[in-house]
Amino acid sequence: MKKMNILLTVILMVIPALLSSGCMGHPDEDYQERLAEFAAKVNASAEYYDQMVESDPENSTAWCVRAMYYNGNFNQYDKALESVNRSLELEPEYALAWYVKGIILLNSGDKDGASVCFDNAVKYDPSLAGSIPDVDEFGSEGTDFIAVSYKEE
Repeated sequence: MKKMNILLTVILMVIPALLSSGCMGHPDEDYQERLAEFAAKVNASAEYYDQMVESDPENSTAWCVRAMYYNGNFNQYDKALESVNRSLELEPEYALAWYVKGIILLNSGDKDGASVCFDNAVKYDPSLAGSIPDVDEFGSEGTDFIAVSYKEE
């Protein structure tokens, strides 16, 4: 109960501070400019990933990374699935691509398809077992989206 009172006090102190600082205020003229800059960066990023696969269309990793980008940006699941499927055509035992496909399917609501993909991912790389999300719990308790990123080693 004491923790609840402290939490409530903190919330009541933070909300007015955020409102008065402009963090939660109405969009100003600068907002439209920042939004346009953000959209330009997103479009440039899309061009980067599209060019990556165009320059090396037989590179399964490039296709997989492109799938991650489209999964994570504005939920473009069709483009993401197209890319990850191409990756798997090139390399059917590519564990990361199976994992990414599972994430994309999970994000788009296909829990059964995601489970199959996660099983394949672990089959080809058992070290991924600890990274597999709980498909049955996905969508409950506010969990409704997973993004995946790639880091070259």
